[in-house]
Amino acid sequence: MISTVKTLLVLAPVFLGSPVNQDQAGLSPVGWALARAERAMGSGDLESAELLIRDAQERDRKSIAAWELRARLAAVQGDRDEEVYCRHMEYRHAAAQGTPKASLREMMSSLVEMDPLARD
Repeated sequence: MISTVKTLLVLAPVFLGSPVNQDQAGLSPVGWALARAERAMGSGDLESAELLIRDAQERDRKSIAAWELRARLAAVQGDRDEEVYCRHMEYRHAAAQGTPKASLREMMSSLVEMDPLARD
């Protein structure tokens, strides 16, 4: 009897499907953290959003999406210096990752509005 129960417990994920969080389905760990951070920002939980963004950046320091979301969070928090820094990092990584020149020009023009010295 006990061996039958053990066997059923071991095989349950095979028959029932693995207990994957539906929010995580199809997302990388970075994408999952950013999606949760986006939801946290939407609900006004800025502290959780910041922790989730930093978690995503620990996994992928070059994530353009993470830098963009961190810049938006800084804007909501009213931290202009952090916002400008994040926009610079977003631009730097976008350029390094081969973002089309037209998009880079748009990013640079909005960055110059925030930081007139950005062109230098």
